[in-house]
Amino acid sequence: MKTKMKKQNKKTLFSALLLLIGLVIIFGVALLLKTGNFNDQSRASYGSILIGKLISDSDTTQCVGIPLPVKGKGRYRILRDKGVCTALVVSKSLAEPLVGKRVIATGILKGPYFYVKQLTLSKSTPTPTPKRTPTPTPSTNHPPLIQTTSLPTGYVNKSYNAKVNASDIDSGDALTMTISGLPFGLKTGPCSVPVSGGKITCYISGTPIQSGFFNLKVYVSDNRGGSSSKSLPLSIITQSAKVTPTPIGPPVVVR
Repeated sequence: MKTKMKKQNKKTLFSALLLLIGLVIIFGVALLLKTGNFNDQSRASYGSILIGKLISDSDTTQCVGIPLPVKGKGRYRILRDKGVCTALVVSKSLAEPLVGKRVIATGILKGPYFYVKQLTLSKSTPTPTPKRTPTPTPSTNHPPLIQTTSLPTGYVNKSYNAKVNASDIDSGDALTMTISGLPFGLKTGPCSVPVSGGKITCYISGTPIQSGFFNLKVYVSDNRGGSSSKSLPLSIITQSAKVTPTPIGPPVVVR
């Protein structure tokens, strides 16, 4: 009988001990919730010094949900660099001149409030805002111009050579040229372009096989969309055959 009672007493004691442990855990969690140890504000404000921007309670956009300080002690908050706010208990005369500025607050943290003993202006240099490099404005493009104004006359079945020049005021532009309307027997090319750009010379060569008046169309363009054209007249004529005169000797006298 005694052994049975001892076992029952041990079981009751063990149950009581478990109940006590449960009550301690519940009390501890409630205490943590009350002091705010689970919020960012409390995690950000352990210790006796806070550094950040001093703001008043009228600014409700930067610190949402932060409790206000004790009535009659001034209603101010300090905004830390990571966006965490802490409610301050500080006199109005001490805080008001520094509102909107970066300050160093010295004091004691009690619950969600930081009781300020000293408030001074922070002399730390803020991170400079990087300067934006302006995007360069593209320069105005000038169209290339054909400088040649006339072409030499050619002859049927005779070798012919001529050149057409063009240039661009934008010296670095790459130029291209086409020539159309040539008579049979003549062709365009080659074209000469300097490495630095801005100029082009195209040659006309060959042996024309027909005579007539031809209106050549010259078109020149650059690599930025500029272009111009010009009509150049070309005459191809038939060369007259040379007549060798018969030599005239002294008169013959017939007797």
